[in-house]
Amino acid sequence: MANLLQILIILTEIVYNMTLIKHTKAFTGNDSFLKINLNQNISCLGDQDDIDSLVTKQAQLKINDVTDLEKTVFKSSSDFTFSFNFYNGTSFDNSYINAGFSLDSIIQKKLSFKNSFYIIDVYDSFNSNIQKKLTTQYFTNLNREISTYYFNPNNINTYVNKQLSQLFIPLNYINSTNVDTIDMYFKISFYNAHIGKLHVFYDVTSSNNDQSKYYTKILVNKINKTFSFHKINPTLINFNEITDEEYINKINKSFGSNQILKQLLPSTNIFDYKTTSFI
Repeated sequence: MANLLQILIILTEIVYNMTLIKHTKAFTGNDSFLKINLNQNISCLGDQDDIDSLVTKQAQLKINDVTDLEKTVFKSSSDFTFSFNFYNGTSFDNSYINAGFSLDSIIQKKLSFKNSFYIIDVYDSFNSNIQKKLTTQYFTNLNREISTYYFNPNNINTYVNKQLSQLFIPLNYINSTNVDTIDMYFKISFYNAHIGKLHVFYDVTSSNNDQSKYYTKILVNKINKTFSFHKINPTLINFNEITDEEYINKINKSFGSNQILKQLLPSTNIFDYKTTSFI
């Protein structure tokens, strides 16, 4: 029996690079001579299981991890006002005239004005080295010269309130936290289609001198499904345009490589462009 085991081991090593032509021979318990025929033509027919396993493994390595994109709605706990002050080189003012638009382009709603919009990016931290962007929302209701807007979360049937009085946060992030109130930070910028560049804003009441100055802190309540601004006066926020030219150039350089895609809000209401209301 020991001799037979040795033969099997040798055959295994030989078959690694050759194809064995199989024969059946009864074992009588006595020493016996075995005639072995080998075919030197290499064949992969016997390796199909290994091939299938390799293909499956490599395919899995090429596929990205599944990301849950489901979002949940958080409603503002109170009404609030945003006032955006643009810088024209000498002074700040809450007027699109300061942003370079002519009064005629605003009144006539020319494309350069209609195609401009605000971008609200929400992060889990103000530290750009470790932060993760949670969501991006847009505000596109530009219909007058003054860049001050009032948002009422109890009247979401208007286009203005619909866009900013609600935040859409990824559900998988909400579920990954173990606290009832989550700190988040948002940054607001304005895409100026007239000049093709971004204006970035900061809260004028911020006294911070680090990068947190460019973010506004919000508190998201998991239990009540609401959010509020972490400020002394959470109902009025004045934003000034950032005038740091080096910082703005860096932001615009990175922004230029991104596509601007239409936002898909998780809502059962449909916006009717004819009546400018939700149905």
